[in-house]
Amino acid sequence: MKKIGIFTYHNVKNAYACLFYLQKALQGSAEVDIWGLTSQQEISSDHYYSFLDTWYGKIPKVRAVLSKIYFLMKAKRYDIIIVNDLEFFVEGIIVKHIYKNKVLIHYNTELYNEKDYPTYRYLLKFYENHADEPDMIIDCLRERARYRSKKYGIKQPIYIIHNTISDNVEDVNANVDIDKYLNFGNKLPIAIYAGGINDDRGLQFILKDILQLREKVNFVFFLYGDDTLIDKLKNQFVNVGNCRVYGAVERKLLLNIMRCCSIGIQYYDPTMGVNQYYAAPSKFYEYVAMGLNVVSSNNEGINHVIEENKLGICIQDQESFADAVQRLLKQGLKSREYIYQIFVSKLFYEVDSQEAIRKIGKFISDR
Repeated sequence: MKKIGIFTYHNVKNAYACLFYLQKALQGSAEVDIWGLTSQQEISSDHYYSFLDTWYGKIPKVRAVLSKIYFLMKAKRYDIIIVNDLEFFVEGIIVKHIYKNKVLIHYNTELYNEKDYPTYRYLLKFYENHADEPDMIIDCLRERARYRSKKYGIKQPIYIIHNTISDNVEDVNANVDIDKYLNFGNKLPIAIYAGGINDDRGLQFILKDILQLREKVNFVFFLYGDDTLIDKLKNQFVNVGNCRVYGAVERKLLLNIMRCCSIGIQYYDPTMGVNQYYAAPSKFYEYVAMGLNVVSSNNEGINHVIEENKLGICIQDQESFADAVQRLLKQGLKSREYIYQIFVSKLFYEVDSQEAIRKIGKFISDR
């Protein structure tokens, strides 16, 4: 049986779950391993390996160098090598040049440029000169793929697998206690924000309008990031009746909470950089999979998915968050069933990834 190695330098638990969906889709036709930056203690899989669990794993600067050497040592065991984003791109090209019979696939889930990521300057220069060399390129948004092709002179087709989720989300109907998170004492629709507290997420743009919407919508926030900032926000909204602020919770619980909400909020400030302009977060697909109407920043690519399928609204230039929410309420919330049917007919992983999986399958059968 052919062997496939997927290599990423990301934490693979949540936003990069797409790599596990890819692994699952390819299993049966090949033996597929994932190497990532999450401890094996947190991942239940016999085919997952962690750079954190090595002797150098807890020393970031040493890990950054030795993980690349480790890649070069391990990659030769695989027939097909899939590198996620740029962190192992140089080493992938080296392996491809040494072992002519190996297949190199470049799977992009982020979009870097020198302005936003100055430490990637030399890596991006190398990428600019070799971007078209992998045997196959995957991106997570068609608009990103067009940008990448034009900027880096890529001539081959780029296959698209959106950062979506499987229709078989594990234990989504599990018996978990969610009442304590959503006990608002009224029947107003509940809007949920789940994500980071970093600058590009535009939290202050959202939070400043919460009081203005107190008779329209209840809000619940699940935040990850700086604990001090999260505690500050908890204290800021402790006496605001239509708002609850919590730290991050485990994914199964979060998905069950989403199922009891009506609106999902995502905000990546599109003016912050090219990665944000073309933001394609997996959280959007989780919202839709749970049947939520979406209020989103106007990011190129996702905005077309939302508008063409009537899944919610995008916040327009100069429009406040409060005005956007009230615009959604005025036009009327779509039913959970309507949104879920859009997800299962067009957007879930097993449908969305078919073309790319067929291409990888051809590599497997031809080798």
